[in-house]
Amino acid sequence: MDNINFLKQTVDKLKNNNTVPFTVSDVNLVNQSRYELNNSKSKWVCVGLSVYRQFTPMVRISGSKTAGVSFDKSEWKLFTDNQNLITNYFCSTEGKLLPIKVGFKTITSEVINNTKVIKIVDNGECDIYMAFGSLQRLWLLANLITYRLEMLTTLEFDNFYNKIINASAEMTGDYIENIMSIITPLQDLHDQNTAVLMEVVLFVKDKLMWDAEIIKSLN
Repeated sequence: MDNINFLKQTVDKLKNNNTVPFTVSDVNLVNQSRYELNNSKSKWVCVGLSVYRQFTPMVRISGSKTAGVSFDKSEWKLFTDNQNLITNYFCSTEGKLLPIKVGFKTITSEVINNTKVIKIVDNGECDIYMAFGSLQRLWLLANLITYRLEMLTTLEFDNFYNKIINASAEMTGDYIENIMSIITPLQDLHDQNTAVLMEVVLFVKDKLMWDAEIIKSLN
């Protein structure tokens, strides 16, 4: 079987089994930190590595009633660069906030039950509403979030992950057992990349199997 047909069949199989989400809104995060944005804990922001976006460092603003929206490093900078403009909308008695484009996201303003809010729409699929209180809390966390994004970038976990996956794909037997046989000795080094990979093994095994199958087919 040629590689293209193999990959197509693998994708179809995973979709049918609902094992790997293939939607823009999917942003499962590992090595994440979570910070509440209001007292009711109905909104929060997370910073971590996106499992299905090649472990890109991401910021995710979510709520109890919505999956929320995500920002990569450059989008987060664009968002925070507009902090004054967005804040002025809440403090002003004038009209609506003009739409702001942040990558594939659009930020607009609305009034709900006499309360000003901003609405962030991600690629037309996901959205989240934020009132002034939640936004103030987010601005207070902005420097910390930016710093954590930088720290996650320096990990270069994607390179570490690819090396482990390539090594496991060359071995016979069960992929997960092969990966564990590789990373178990590394635990003595107290390395953060090893800890992140252990999270992946525990919570997103299908991602590992998917990537290992691709590597094996290409080899």
